[in-house]
Amino acid sequence: MTRARLLLAAFAFAWIGLLAGIAMEAVVRFDAPGLARPVGLSVGKVVFAAVAGVERVLFAIAVILAFVSRPSRFVRIMLVGIGAVLLLEQAFLLPVLDARADLYIQGRTPPTSSAHALYLAGEAIKVVLLGATGWTLLRGDRSSPDSRTRIPIPES
Repeated sequence: MTRARLLLAAFAFAWIGLLAGIAMEAVVRFDAPGLARPVGLSVGKVVFAAVAGVERVLFAIAVILAFVSRPSRFVRIMLVGIGAVLLLEQAFLLPVLDARADLYIQGRTPPTSSAHALYLAGEAIKVVLLGATGWTLLRGDRSSPDSRTRIPIPES
């Protein structure tokens, strides 16, 4: 396994950790005593904008590592899927969710929307794709050019 592949696998799992941490923060934020909903929504907008920027950087690094390490077609497809989800979330869903948060902050009630459910589905899809990417790379990425070098993982 090349260093670039090992680093790409590590990036995939670290990215999953970022997503899990932000998901927990988003839930816990509204359980904080004394934190008004408009303040929580304002904080959430800032946090999710920052995370979106971090994810763009992580994706760019992942693409560079994939270019350098030449992983299997499966891993490349997983990366394209991650990029597609990021594009949908950041270009379409986050602006809708920001606008909804703004309405709540202003004391208004936005119309019913499936944007939040779609965003959560996108996050779940990213976790699956990132997990499949990392696992495939750690298992040796058998269909790649250097598949003969493989980290042995004991069978249980």
